[in-house]
Amino acid sequence: MNNRSAIDEEQERDEKMQKYVAQGFSQEQIDALLLNEQMVNERDAQLQNIYSNIVDLHSMFKDLNALVIDQGTLLDRIDHNVEETKTQILKANKELEATAKLAKKSKFVMIVMILVVLIIAMLFALLLKVVI
Repeated sequence: MNNRSAIDEEQERDEKMQKYVAQGFSQEQIDALLLNEQMVNERDAQLQNIYSNIVDLHSMFKDLNALVIDQGTLLDRIDHNVEETKTQILKANKELEATAKLAKKSKFVMIVMILVVLIIAMLFALLLKVVI
């Protein structure tokens, strides 16, 4: 396939040379034209390669953009969860403090009740002793 392409290029070159000769160009002018044409074709191939690389680079940047957006969303969710956890911990601490105060009050009330019951029992025992 490559040989076929080389043969086709050679035939095309010969046809161009005959056309230029028919138009009255000198051999130097024809050589200069063919050289310029070859340089233009090489330059075009290089530009096509650069274009292809730019398209690939564009695709990579789009993929990178998608990854950055996904990671940003993930970081936002993590940040939200951390803030929510902090809020829940603060609420839990307040509830624990309230429970501790309530437990202290409950102990005090229990001691007072026991003392009241003991006083009533002693008064009742004293009354029974006096009556008997």
